[in-house]
Amino acid sequence: MLLDAAQPRTAIVTRPRHSFLENRAISDFNTGSRWVLVKSGNGGPVRLLVVEDDDVFRQFIRAVLTKAGRTGRPISATIVGSLQEALQALTVNRPDCVLLDLGLPDSQGLATLEVLLRSAPGVPVVVLTGAEEDQLADQALLAGAQDFLEKALLKPDSLGRSLRHALDRSGWAAQINAKNRQLEDRNRDLDDFAHAVSHDLKAPLRAAFHLVGQAQEELAEGDADRARQTLAAVEPRIRRLFDMIDGILNITTAGRSSDLVPIDLGSLVRDVLDSLSLPPGFRVHVAPDLPIVLGARASLAQVFQNLIDNAVKHHPRPSGRIDIRWRDTPRAHEICVCDDGAGIPVHQRESVFELFQTLGNEGSTGIGLALVRKVALSAGGDVVIEDNPGGGICFRVIWPKAGQGPVLPTSQQGPQLAA
Repeated sequence: MLLDAAQPRTAIVTRPRHSFLENRAISDFNTGSRWVLVKSGNGGPVRLLVVEDDDVFRQFIRAVLTKAGRTGRPISATIVGSLQEALQALTVNRPDCVLLDLGLPDSQGLATLEVLLRSAPGVPVVVLTGAEEDQLADQALLAGAQDFLEKALLKPDSLGRSLRHALDRSGWAAQINAKNRQLEDRNRDLDDFAHAVSHDLKAPLRAAFHLVGQAQEELAEGDADRARQTLAAVEPRIRRLFDMIDGILNITTAGRSSDLVPIDLGSLVRDVLDSLSLPPGFRVHVAPDLPIVLGARASLAQVFQNLIDNAVKHHPRPSGRIDIRWRDTPRAHEICVCDDGAGIPVHQRESVFELFQTLGNEGSTGIGLALVRKVALSAGGDVVIEDNPGGGICFRVIWPKAGQGPVLPTSQQGPQLAA
């Protein structure tokens, strides 16, 4: 189980005298007492990184972890003897918890803890230090520690309790951080909704209100034919208002689905094309090897539906070509939807993603591209606009690979995709 806490917490244990520790280890493990480091669950082994250069204490730790693995979740421990080795180990496999000695050959004191916390943010750390160092323990607490134990008084159950509490608190912190991020997203949605209701939705209502008033005046003058024509102009404005309300609902709920499944993008794009009524003059070329990505199928379908519809709706000619292609990057799949239309001026390429921005197209609600970016951002990716080498525009959807986390926009990186 990989834990992610914004503020790691730490416990401190002090170095014992060797003969005393050896006798304690023998005594503790001959008593037959049972204790659990981490409660059993469906997760895999607990990944523990031990940074300790003392051979005797390393043997003690091995014995403790071996016994703990029999009564709780299995433990996979990596044991290194220096800070440099620890930093190298962190680049290979992120641990669930770290046991860190503050007296290493290449680093001493609180600086050791600070370096490791910077290198492994979110990983709980149990710090091992020398005896009679209460001041150092207090400093470690201020730096983010949550508890400390003296090695000379250490027993298997106390070490297990310390590690278990570190893992528990780290998990709780990760859950709190995730909830906070969700609340921030909800607040932004509420702000967008309030803006839409107070400003953008008033425009079609105001127009319909004035047209109704005009029709009333025309009826009062006895001009029924002209009044009917005026009232006929109300209908498209009311229909646009309904579309905008539906769009707001789609925007505020986009990307919230927790049902993430592997999606064959090739199959999804074909389904989207079958559902659209494209003009006969448009051709859509789809790369035959589109990747499989992790996401919510309905949300991804909205992305491609809106991008393809946008390419057709804003094309200056009754016929055109749309290309859907992709490239692989270390952390993300990048899928491009390109057309040979008029393009978008550089200074307007960010504003098109704002809610209700239509760039002068009367037939558009200005919601589609805002929804596309919302879905991509919710997945930890983004959408950027680039020139199509063959003329027109490309919308590049950056979709993170599973387990990679958020990916920053890379609109200025890498070569253009070949046509």
